[in-house]
Amino acid sequence: PGSGLNCKSWQQLTSETIPLEDIYKVVYIMPLSEFEKIYNRPQAKYENKFVEWITKKDKAILEFLFVAKTNEYIRVQRNSRWYYPTMKIDASLTLEQVADMALDAKDKRLRDRYLLQAVRALFSLDRYQECVDIWDVEVSKLPEDNLMRQMIKPYIAGAQFRVNNSQKAIE
Repeated sequence: PGSGLNCKSWQQLTSETIPLEDIYKVVYIMPLSEFEKIYNRPQAKYENKFVEWITKKDKAILEFLFVAKTNEYIRVQRNSRWYYPTMKIDASLTLEQVADMALDAKDKRLRDRYLLQAVRALFSLDRYQECVDIWDVEVSKLPEDNLMRQMIKPYIAGAQFRVNNSQKAIE
C-alpha cells in the first residue's frame, strides 16, 4: 500500500500524465547501477515518462533519487549476513555522505523525502540519537498524514528504544 501512495505522491510532484507504472519502475524496481547510467546521461532520450520528466524538467528529483537509491543499495549490502565492516561496497557515496547530503538538502518540496533518507542512513550507522533529534526538530512538525512522516515513524521507535527511551518508543 505504501508504494502506491508514494507513486501517486511522485505523480503529484511531477505530472498526472506520467503513468504510475513508469514511476514504480524507476522508484522501486530500477537498480542503482541502471539509475546511475541515467543520472550520468540526463541528456539522452528515454522511453520511461518519469525518467524523461526528471532528466529534462526536474533535475532536483533526479538528484534526490540518486541519493535515495545509493542509500538503499548500501543499506542492503550492509544488512547482508555476509557483510563484514572491512568490505568495500561498490557505491559512489558512503552512508555518511548520504546522511549529510540529505540533511543539507534545501529543496522544500523534497525535504520530507530527504529527511526519510537521512534517518534511514543514520539508523544504519547506529546514530540513533541523531534520528531522534531529526524527529524532534523537523519530522514531528510535519502533518500527521504526511507519508514520509509515517515511513519515518518505525525508525524513530527503534531509535528511541536504542537510546533507552522505551516509553517514547511505544508511543
